[in-house]
Amino acid sequence: MADNQEPEPILLHEDTHQKDLISILGTQGLMYNDYNAAEYKLLMLIIKHNQTVIKKFIVPANLMHGHLPFTKEQFQAGHVDVVMPLKEFGYNRSNNLWLKDKLCQMAKKSIDIPYKMNDTTYHKHFDSLFTPDFYKSSNGLWMVKLRFDYALMQYFFAFDKGVTTIDLNAMDKMHSVATRKMYVLLHCWAARGYTSISPTSLMLLLKGREAYQYFGDLEAKQLLTAQQELKSLFDKSIIDEYFTYKPFYQAHIKKAMPDHISFTLHNRKYVEPTEEMLAQQAYWQLQLKVKLIYTYGVEEKTAIDLSLHMRTDYVGELHDWFLHKDYFIAQQILHHKPMNKAAYIVGGLRGFFHDKETSRGNHF
Repeated sequence: MADNQEPEPILLHEDTHQKDLISILGTQGLMYNDYNAAEYKLLMLIIKHNQTVIKKFIVPANLMHGHLPFTKEQFQAGHVDVVMPLKEFGYNRSNNLWLKDKLCQMAKKSIDIPYKMNDTTYHKHFDSLFTPDFYKSSNGLWMVKLRFDYALMQYFFAFDKGVTTIDLNAMDKMHSVATRKMYVLLHCWAARGYTSISPTSLMLLLKGREAYQYFGDLEAKQLLTAQQELKSLFDKSIIDEYFTYKPFYQAHIKKAMPDHISFTLHNRKYVEPTEEMLAQQAYWQLQLKVKLIYTYGVEEKTAIDLSLHMRTDYVGELHDWFLHKDYFIAQQILHHKPMNKAAYIVGGLRGFFHDKETSRGNHF
């Protein structure tokens, strides 16, 4: 086996997909790191080891915006030790040497953990997530003691970035680190159904650094691989979500990197209408109607008719569409060119919905 090749985990069920669900905090899923695919899976398994602690303290509402409580002894020592048997990582004993090496490599890589102050997200830098110490137990089992700095744990187990659930067994079927990280990111972003992110922020999430100068490289080496892998697993009913994306250029001028990238989350539970889906769709229809009337001066009847074509999975793309239209309107005003703003928006929006519904096989 090559040094960087991840060994196959021990699988108890091969006929059907058995889920191994764990809770993961947004502070953990949204941190910047340069872990490779195998190391990122080990990170999830370390988080799984703390599953009972996470479940115990995430549920109470009074702790949702605080931190995990640590003992007085841990506070005085300045660190928290987490002891795990190597077999808990799910690999054969013959892979212990590989596993030790990966944990040591992880200990050499820095991380940046997100935290919020008011409505702004910042990142706290740490030189390492943990330091490992290996030893044999009294019954001959190899163990690892992972020592976490106490200050780091206060960020790593903070609740201010929310919580989500992922399937570790599904992650075993993902081959690239980009796919594994995008899978986790989608769950962290799922509350809105879409998100817009700068290329720099995305590279930091996927690679821990600004790894590419051109969007074509970021797309070819990260996004397309992740998109194709996740869509394949979605089609096989192994996971319930995949993503589509679109780069946004403010002035329609192609640059080395777009102004931002818009991601839309497609979830299986929204394929068939549910009360939750219909309520969310009604919300976005109302938002569109209000925007058309009060921002662009569209007549109420026309605004209502157009808003009825609004779907939840259009939100991200339509957000960028309006950014382009607002830029054009601002340019017309700047150069004192007369225009009917309402007619311009209505005509463009009819075309937007026509294209969307035609692609779905519907008639506008």
